[in-house]
Amino acid sequence: MKLFTSFLAIGLFTGVSIAQNSTVQIAHVTLRSEGDDHSFPMSVPADGKPVYTYSTLPVQKIDAPDFDVLQACVIDTVGPANLSSTIASDNVTQQVVIDPPQTVTSITCSGTCIETWSEFIFV
Repeated sequence: MKLFTSFLAIGLFTGVSIAQNSTVQIAHVTLRSEGDDHSFPMSVPADGKPVYTYSTLPVQKIDAPDFDVLQACVIDTVGPANLSSTIASDNVTQQVVIDPPQTVTSITCSGTCIETWSEFIFV
């Protein structure tokens, strides 16, 4: 009986801990055109649902300061494109490079970023 009570207590504690951390994270991205002439920000919830851009702007780079967009998101474009990563000129902001520049129709993100020892690790 004590073993059952222990498992029940652990299960209840774990359930409460999971429920407290069940908020959906938001990826804040900025889509940038070739030559950085035009750009627009987007907030993409990491809930697995696509966020449509409703734009025909050919995007060359996507700034992603707070989420690993290249690994945790699907970037839909109108044509085939190679996606790679780089760091912006501020030496901090990660960017997704789209080559050749394409119209991005939607971005779908999932997952979370967790902080561990002052570094962010994607899980």
